[in-house]
Amino acid sequence: MRISFTATANTKLKLTLSQSTLAGNVSVLRPAGTRLAGPVTFNAAGRTISFMPTTTGTHTILIDPSGAATGAVSVAIATA
Repeated sequence: MRISFTATANTKLKLTLSQSTLAGNVSVLRPAGTRLAGPVTFNAAGRTISFMPTTTGTHTILIDPSGAATGAVSVAIATA
């Protein structure tokens, strides 16, 4: 699953995954598609990742479930 969001360079952000019914990896991608943060694992306990975009623009949260897992996860972005 991919989720897009707009971010400003040099603004410290926090990505929070919660209420997850699946496990997997999560990454944050720069507008050019290269990794800014992650991949890191998450599970039912959730995960919080702090990161700082290096460029202004549309970034992407990439959620990669383990195997063929299906389920749900809540995603939130906030300034840190």
